[in-house]
Amino acid sequence: MASRKSTVVDSPIGEVSIDKTGSPVAVVKMDPDESYVGVPDLLQSFINQENQDAWNNIKGKIDYIHMNIDHLLNRLDGETHFTSKVKSEVKAGKKLLFKPNIVTPRNIDPVTHGEGIMVDGKFLSYTVTIPPESLAKLPPPPSTETE
Repeated sequence: MASRKSTVVDSPIGEVSIDKTGSPVAVVKMDPDESYVGVPDLLQSFINQENQDAWNNIKGKIDYIHMNIDHLLNRLDGETHFTSKVKSEVKAGKKLLFKPNIVTPRNIDPVTHGEGIMVDGKFLSYTVTIPPESLAKLPPPPSTETE
């Protein structure tokens, strides 16, 4: 591994040097509201109503993501010469995968063009509404106590 100069950071336990012995990691924290939250509704509005403002908002979110990814990769490249390594690996036929850490992926329902839930490659679109008077008639949930 290439020798990198030590970087000191202020941490909750005081000033410490960053561990340079492990695998390089680059992280960027993005605001979900600025990146992906709301995209399904915006896309639905653009598809169904041809709302150009919705499309402009989507493009703004894409630009925000690209700006942050660019910052992240530039920092990683500055430390590890990441770009040349990736180009070499791709040229050799290896696949490149970026995995964002999105806990709940957003999917677009192919029928309504709104947000949908996909399970095993199939969209689930359902709404359950139980009137309050019917709730009173439901039996109580089973007991979780063991005898």
